[in-house]
Amino acid sequence: MRHFFSTSIALLAFAFLTQVAFAQGDTVFLEDFEDSVVLYTTSEPDDLSDIANSDYFGRIDDTSGLPTDIEYSNQQGNGFYGVQDTDGTPSGNIDQITFEILDISISNFEDLQFSVFLAEDTANDGNEDWDVPSSVLFAAQIDGTGFFDFLAIESSSNAAGNLEPRIDTDFDGIGDGDEITDVFTEFTVDFGDVVGLASEGTIFDLRIIIDSLDTGDEDIAIDSLRLFGTNTAVPEPSGIALILLVGATTLLRRKR
Repeated sequence: MRHFFSTSIALLAFAFLTQVAFAQGDTVFLEDFEDSVVLYTTSEPDDLSDIANSDYFGRIDDTSGLPTDIEYSNQQGNGFYGVQDTDGTPSGNIDQITFEILDISISNFEDLQFSVFLAEDTANDGNEDWDVPSSVLFAAQIDGTGFFDFLAIESSSNAAGNLEPRIDTDFDGIGDGDEITDVFTEFTVDFGDVVGLASEGTIFDLRIIIDSLDTGDEDIAIDSLRLFGTNTAVPEPSGIALILLVGATTLLRRKR
């Protein structure tokens, strides 16, 4: 029985260590749009008053309120930030919305990364409907050094309209990467790979500019904005491993 107990402690320690070693970074902030407690500010107050006619922008917390012809799958809960035909809303001629999360403390983090779930509804006629000027740009700055674009979604042509939005891999204004579909898909950026943007510091600012989604069927859905990295305030996995192994060894010796 003593041997079984000691072996169980050792196995528990190993299992915990494995969990720590394979953790996918520590979350600095998460905005999942699931409740009215928000981290962000926008240049335009939410306007969902004409959502029945597919003209809206803002936090959508009840997908049953979407028109039946707007369909997304793989939603991360119920809430997300949605935009479609911005200048068709009662708010007036709205062509651009700026979305910001500012003054996030990152003083104890390094190796920063960012992830977001994105989707775009396919129109009933089969067209994707993004035109040449349509875009969604994600930018960040650390310690006030200036905003740098790190993720861009653009129409897949700079000459024709009614096309699918894609990731713009080289930031030239043309979507040439993965297509944004009606399936919420996670995209991740390692800030260590973004030229001109530091991957660590003390204060982090996020900015999203949603531009020219201002005609029928031009839409974007944004969910689960997450900043994460390595928390330098907690022991490294190697240090935790040593603590666990020493503890397990001590218990083993005592039981013997």
